[in-house]
Amino acid sequence: MKLFYFFLIYFVCGIFYFLLAQEEGYKAVQDENSKFYDSAKVGDLVSLGKFLDSGIHIESKDSKGYTALIYAAYYGQEETVEFLLSKGADPCSKDNRGNTALMGAVFKGHLGIVKRLFQAKCVVDQKNVSGQTALMYAALFGRVEIFKVLLNYGADPNLSDDLGNTVFSLAEGQGHTEILDLLMVGTHSH
Repeated sequence: MKLFYFFLIYFVCGIFYFLLAQEEGYKAVQDENSKFYDSAKVGDLVSLGKFLDSGIHIESKDSKGYTALIYAAYYGQEETVEFLLSKGADPCSKDNRGNTALMGAVFKGHLGIVKRLFQAKCVVDQKNVSGQTALMYAALFGRVEIFKVLLNYGADPNLSDDLGNTVFSLAEGQGHTEILDLLMVGTHSH
């Protein structure tokens, strides 16, 4: 009977150490991927190239669903956005909430990146899980120049999100009169 308990304890300890080793390996992969995303945030093209050469997939996502391109767009890294697109990054990839690199660039006010993402055929009226579009973000945050660019690329100002908010109501609620003027000058309804 003692021999049975010895083997049972040995077996359970073996499984425990195996799982611990797997977890440590998983953490190492997470740490490596974290450095990949950090490189995108700060525009470290040399490190990004090394990570991609080592086998990290360009569309890998962190726990929030952010890709390197989403991070680069959000943090205003134009060269990095260009580099990642040249390596095949999907400009319309969504995070866990359905937000895209375009939405991140609009949110932070990075006009050059917004324009570049459209050159990459980004979908202008792509909605996140709340039904919000990049144009709604531009209206909400008063990004007038970006708002104009989005309209020029065909963004629909008549869409509403899941709560019934429209581009007009979002701009009006925040007091963004320049955007309201653009909407009223155009033939767009609200």
